[in-house]
Amino acid sequence: MDLHEAVNVCLLAIYYRHVPGAPIVLAANRDESRRRPSLSPDLREDQRLLCGLDAQAGGTWLGVNADGLVVAVTNRPAPPAPAVARSRGLLAMDLLHTGSASKAVELAMRELDTEHYAGVNYLCTDAQSCAVVCGGLQPQVIDMPPGLHLLTNGDPDDVDDSRQKISRRLMVEREPSRVEDFLNRAKLVFSGKAHPPTAAKMVLNQPWRGTISSTIIAITDDPHQAAYLYADGPPDSEPYCDYSHMLRAMLAR
Repeated sequence: MDLHEAVNVCLLAIYYRHVPGAPIVLAANRDESRRRPSLSPDLREDQRLLCGLDAQAGGTWLGVNADGLVVAVTNRPAPPAPAVARSRGLLAMDLLHTGSASKAVELAMRELDTEHYAGVNYLCTDAQSCAVVCGGLQPQVIDMPPGLHLLTNGDPDDVDDSRQKISRRLMVEREPSRVEDFLNRAKLVFSGKAHPPTAAKMVLNQPWRGTISSTIIAITDDPHQAAYLYADGPPDSEPYCDYSHMLRAMLAR
């Protein structure tokens, strides 16, 4: 069993500047302890943030701000965490308060250099740029060009990561030419229904830990076409509910 299979990780796919009219479309499955409480997505911080909340530490695993900045978090193997580690989700909230993806990347690098955090990846993207900040042995920034990118608990687009390889194959089987194409395909792939023999790679179902929610987001040129879907539980058994009205209202303001 390789490292990627031995550790429960989150799974994220993003088409950056690939779908016409939508600079960012992404889907993410959150893998976490089933005992860790969380709150469903809502408008927060004077309605300038839309995100779910980790009810234990107060941070988020994935969010959007009113400027169209998207920040997502995945865990990453690293040396032992500091004795008093700061929540990685709280830093995600800090990043969402910056004005752009480039500023979020700068703040993430400054914070990770303090060595106050456990291993982590931060996806920071808006209509102008897309990058992953990898906080492992030595924090680094990996820029993401237009196209499809996958992220789990290692480097983005890792050709040796079996979960990324399966996700990529399933996504490119139906290349999206419209936002609706992406939304429909992402719901099938991230719920494990696109190809049932590989469903266990998409939705993790261990007794104490597994996929506890799923999110699909589209940031569009026209804010009234933006989309935010959320499954409050394993997406193979829980439906995606539509929170798009919140995202549209926030972006339109």
